[in-house]
Amino acid sequence: MVQGDENRELLMVLIDLTPVWWGTYAHENLIFPSFIECILAFVNCHLTLSPLNEVAIIGVTPEQTEFLWPSLTPLEDLELQSCYYGQYEAFTILGETVRRKVQRLITSCESLACTVSFASAINNALCYYIRRCRELRPTLSLQNDPASSNTNAIVAVEDISSLLTDNFHARILVVRAAEDNSAQYLSLMNAVFTAQKLGVLIDACIIPPTRMSYSADDPLRQSSTTLQESSNSSLFQQAADLTGGIYLRIPRPAGLLQYLLSVFLPRAGLRSQLILPDCGGGAATGVDFRSACFCHRKMVDLSYVCSVCLSIFCAFTPICSTCQTPFKIPIVAADDYHLGSKGWDLMKRMGWIEGKGLGAQGQGRTQPVQAKVPKKRQGLGVASSAAEAATPSLCFRVLEVSEVPMGPHAWSEDPEIPPPSADDDRVYPWSRWSNFSDAAELPAAALKALQTVLLQPDSPQALGPPIERMDTQTRYCSEELLIEMLFYKVGWLADRSTSRSWSSNSLDKRGRDAITSARIRSNPYENVRSGIFMNRAAMKMANMDALFNGLFSQAAPPNEILHFADICAGPGGFSEYLTWRRGHPFNSTSPTHHFPHIRGYGMTLTGPCDFKMEKFVAGPAETFHPFYGSAKDGDITKWENLASFAQFVAHNTGDKGVHGFDVSDAYNLQEVKSKHIYLCQCLCALTLLRPGGCFVTKLFDIFTDFSVDLIWLMSHVFKRIKLIKPISSRPANSERYLLCEGLITSNPGMAGCPKAPPSCSTANSSSVNSAPQCSKAPFKKSISQRANAVKRSGGNSDVSGSTLQVDTASAVGVLIKHLLAVSEGLHKRRKAEKGEEETSLLFDILRLAHYEEKTGPSEGFADFITSVNEELASHQCLYLSKMIIFADNGAKEDDSRDDLRVACLKKWQIPEVARGPCSWPLWSSNIPPILKSIIRESSKGTMLNNLPRNLCRPTNITLLTKDDLSRSSFSPHSLYAVVLSELLLNSSNLPKQPVMVISLGGGSAQGKENLKYSCDGKKWSDISWPEEIHPRLPAGSLVWALVINTYSPDRLRKHALMLLDAAFIYGIDIQSLSYGERMRHIRDLCNTVDFVNDSVKIISPPLLLLPQMQAFMQQLTLLPCKDAPNKVPMFVATTDGCTCAPKGLLLVKHLASPWSMRRSRGTGFLYYFNEQTCESVYAAPPGVELPFSQTLFLRVPWRAEHDGELDAPYLIEHCHRTQL
Repeated sequence: MVQGDENRELLMVLIDLTPVWWGTYAHENLIFPSFIECILAFVNCHLTLSPLNEVAIIGVTPEQTEFLWPSLTPLEDLELQSCYYGQYEAFTILGETVRRKVQRLITSCESLACTVSFASAINNALCYYIRRCRELRPTLSLQNDPASSNTNAIVAVEDISSLLTDNFHARILVVRAAEDNSAQYLSLMNAVFTAQKLGVLIDACIIPPTRMSYSADDPLRQSSTTLQESSNSSLFQQAADLTGGIYLRIPRPAGLLQYLLSVFLPRAGLRSQLILPDCGGGAATGVDFRSACFCHRKMVDLSYVCSVCLSIFCAFTPICSTCQTPFKIPIVAADDYHLGSKGWDLMKRMGWIEGKGLGAQGQGRTQPVQAKVPKKRQGLGVASSAAEAATPSLCFRVLEVSEVPMGPHAWSEDPEIPPPSADDDRVYPWSRWSNFSDAAELPAAALKALQTVLLQPDSPQALGPPIERMDTQTRYCSEELLIEMLFYKVGWLADRSTSRSWSSNSLDKRGRDAITSARIRSNPYENVRSGIFMNRAAMKMANMDALFNGLFSQAAPPNEILHFADICAGPGGFSEYLTWRRGHPFNSTSPTHHFPHIRGYGMTLTGPCDFKMEKFVAGPAETFHPFYGSAKDGDITKWENLASFAQFVAHNTGDKGVHGFDVSDAYNLQEVKSKHIYLCQCLCALTLLRPGGCFVTKLFDIFTDFSVDLIWLMSHVFKRIKLIKPISSRPANSERYLLCEGLITSNPGMAGCPKAPPSCSTANSSSVNSAPQCSKAPFKKSISQRANAVKRSGGNSDVSGSTLQVDTASAVGVLIKHLLAVSEGLHKRRKAEKGEEETSLLFDILRLAHYEEKTGPSEGFADFITSVNEELASHQCLYLSKMIIFADNGAKEDDSRDDLRVACLKKWQIPEVARGPCSWPLWSSNIPPILKSIIRESSKGTMLNNLPRNLCRPTNITLLTKDDLSRSSFSPHSLYAVVLSELLLNSSNLPKQPVMVISLGGGSAQGKENLKYSCDGKKWSDISWPEEIHPRLPAGSLVWALVINTYSPDRLRKHALMLLDAAFIYGIDIQSLSYGERMRHIRDLCNTVDFVNDSVKIISPPLLLLPQMQAFMQQLTLLPCKDAPNKVPMFVATTDGCTCAPKGLLLVKHLASPWSMRRSRGTGFLYYFNEQTCESVYAAPPGVELPFSQTLFLRVPWRAEHDGELDAPYLIEHCHRTQL
């Protein structure tokens, strides 16, 4: 390399290949093959940054260290596969070489150790760097060579640093998973100092484990201590600090590739511009310069150091285990334990007397100052001493590590405590109407009772100073129990006698990872997890749905569409469960024979908490429609969003409203901070539910008057309420669910929401940033994805087509009006906190209802809430204290978790299958064999094979002629007539003739090119829709369809997919059904996914018997058409009034020969007639209906293009004359 060359950078990646760690502790979303692919993608990105960049990859196992790349093995010996079409060949060779060498290396490792040593790997990397420097400067030698005759050609150098140039830089990236081997301490530090001398940066990427060892005797996991210790590396913290590299313990292993690309890919010169993610114990808290003892590999503050080899021990040892150097054991007299201590001797010489305090008068402290490790780089004199010196008035104090909780409700290994089971759900019912027998008078009674208890939000009784301490909220829970729970739970305690508060608790004494691990190991129901769904919230809904015998999934009859709303529900677990369960009802022993009749409407905050429709795979995503309100932000605390969402639901349900209302609530806030969310969730439910509907929402603590009042008011307009703590909800948290059943209203449909006044919309428009936002890690959803979500939400759609009359007179309407006033008052107080309103508004709204100050709500409701709070609080204390004990003892683990998982899934009727990456019908365990033969997964993506001949349709449909009408085989009653439309304006190269269409999933829910069509069953193409939203054809559907134009009531041209026949719908094989049955399934599908204002819809064409066409033609309406100069006959094709222009008839011969249909002249009924035997029967004979593969079709144009040709009017007139 000569001066002036471009910069060259060598990246040396050292990867941990410890087999036991990857098989035992790896994250479920970062399995070993995925890890290797992430590394390969990362090094490929490095190579693409510059043609001069180089890379080396070294694999490390507990037994050996080996170069994976560059490889000394000849390429022909590796039997590499040919590169894929269009792929850079060098990347293919590198990738295949590394994959095969990794496989050989890891399969040859027989060690059961879970520790790894990187010292030799770093040394190898440095040697490789020196070798590359030597190869790049061949004119330099490492030693003086007096014998050299050509001194101009070879320049002698005395130092290896002369080989290094400013144009060739190297850095090492260590990707460590298993624990550090303490034996490598000296060799590793020597290698680090060498790298520092050579100017080689050492970066460290630490992958944390997901669980810990069961016991110290387990040989596979015996090296694992606590999760906190095993997930951080002080050695590599120091290595990165010494060499100027980056140390990062990745917070989420599933995002490894994102962390590698964003943190470790930039060169050293750009790192000052990086904002590193919180590593949970790395850069954010400084470098841990403590050393690890060689005996137990624990971090030590004070230690014994061998004076020969500098080995470190946490306790005195007479012989160094590293270098075998013996040491003299100090002899300590039995009566003088201070003998030999220079400090104590010095104090005695200065006049100190043992047992007395320091100072001239002995007035000082009598105990030595305890050593303390400062947290988060705290300096001396930090103001936490008061919290540690004082003791709360109720005798609770912060528990030190390894100190057992001794509270009244603390956990212990008492054999009398009943073991957990799948039936341990806690349900607390209450009803104020249990003794009310007159159902007709119930709405009036509810209104009368409600009007007497409402408390205006601006009244003095409703206002008060904001609540800042939860330990004062003892109206609905005993003080002792509340303090004990807060002592375990929150980050502060308070002593009422001194008005002092503390910022520490027992959990703060333990590390974050230790608490996370303890929470997993101590919860007996933890292994239930998410199952086939996207998250645990879906499993909670499954738990509660099974608990109440399908209350949510069977709220409507199976043959009707179940309408539900899902609010604050991102990413959509509740909805995914309901759409799946609707197609797999409880106690069903037969496979599903129909597309699930369900339709969901959702609203949630845009951004990280948005719906993750790409993860909506267990249920049909096409049946769910996100909506973000007129403000386009999904904030349900805004009146305008509530009103527009109510209009949207009303338009889609015919003003009837939804059967059920779910709230998955993504805000994990304290009770006081989330009360506005509580209120708006209840408010939204009241506006959307139809009479008798049910509502479930997630709450946290309910200790404040505001929360209790809200539940009390809801009990006035529902027949029953229930507070639920399902076993799928972690027992150590405050989560619980409020279920309201049987909405009491005199209205026939939903109540609706009053339109927001302009003042409210203007006032609240600036509060979007102040609304409670959920915070999640990055790398979740890009800005473009969020924009697409808002586009498909219908946030801009005009939903004013509904004729809904907003309810203002019933108890529900009165309560809606009251809660809206409270919501607006909370908005004003939020602005007052920012200084934008008058200071008098700084008083918070604390109460919603009238009642006696001392007793609370009447009719026993206060006693009900108190008993629920105390039982749940004691249960929570039990598991919080259990979690503390498990955090101190990493070997403890609840042994019943796997058995309980099996029992719970069986009780909830959830299949134990692995969740697939695609939609439910295409999972390997579900896909029908025929579809599996068509859809082929490959490394290039999803590929489609040729259709079997029995699933193909003719490219040209036979045209019916006038001569055919005179044949004896022509029977009008034996033919179905399907009314066709067409593309009046084809500007996007869409197919004009009927084609076979297959759906691969996603549809409008994901905005993907999910639909493929084929004219001949051999060549598949994408349907290039001009609109951004695609038809909602569910995955696993194979249909015969026609692309047509539809026209909205405001005369806008749209596209639609008219379904003419189907072989599969959502993976359900309907080939053997009759044509009429197949079209009924199509009609049910189209009705289910027919959302208002979708730009591209799937529609079911009019289907009639041929003799019925005369009446159909008479009902056609002349309407103006965008693509015709004059009015044309139109028929309505969708629920929102979109129309189609008929352009032809498709005649369907659906009966097998020799059968035909005829009409009885005596009774007028249709019957089956056998042309050969002259047999007549009313009931359909076996095998008379043709299956999909044998159904025949004829085509008739709507208007004849030439004189003398057959058209629809002539055919219909002919049929009418023959009937007469």
